[in-house]
Amino acid sequence: MLIKLLVIGATLLVIISLAASLPQFLRARENNKMTQLLGRRLLFSALILVLVIVAIATGLIQPNPSPWLSSQQ
Repeated sequence: MLIKLLVIGATLLVIISLAASLPQFLRARENNKMTQLLGRRLLFSALILVLVIVAIATGLIQPNPSPWLSSQQ
């Protein structure tokens, strides 16, 4: 349950960072601030990916089964 909350929290941080960069993008004056926000989104996205991979590898979460690997009856 904790891992799912961490993934949801990191996803919300990505969305918040995306919303915060919109005014910077529309103004297109401060490239440094937009670059920082882009770096944060990249960091949070990488964190989500690592969390999901570790959670699957340790068995904390289970991915959905592939439809082509299920038994056909």
